[in-house]
Amino acid sequence: REYHFIDDYEFQNMLINDKFIEIRGYKVENGSIWHYGLAKSSIGDIMKNNYIVILDYEGTRMLMSYLLKQYPLNLIKTIYIDCDVNIRIKRYLSRSKNKEDAYEMCRRILSDKKRIEDFKSEYEYVLQNNTWSDLEDNIGLIEKIFKKG
Repeated sequence: REYHFIDDYEFQNMLINDKFIEIRGYKVENGSIWHYGLAKSSIGDIMKNNYIVILDYEGTRMLMSYLLKQYPLNLIKTIYIDCDVNIRIKRYLSRSKNKEDAYEMCRRILSDKKRIEDFKSEYEYVLQNNTWSDLEDNIGLIEKIFKKG
């Protein structure tokens, strides 16, 4: 599915009315904060349809907590897509526009190192994404995971 953009007023209204499974806010280059969230209404009946949702580990925990109130664990598949830190640095620098981007990259990598390693064991599958070949293999593996689901 695509992103659905809403204005700040609607976002705040949804937040107040408990319409999100998880939310995030990120400070962007101009100093403003962009908010995003996973609306409860975007997740339909997982008994009838497969859904692929891309989240960080905190979002995954929140989604799991929400879904496990309604569905058995065997219907929910969690996949962590990992990448070697050196490759992450090279990819980030290839997209970098200025030195502030490099500072942000370092902050994120250090933050991830501290927080993410402990959470990998909570995922049912851990895939590597270091090369184009890995990407192609991962697409095939994910298709298989959902077919046997």
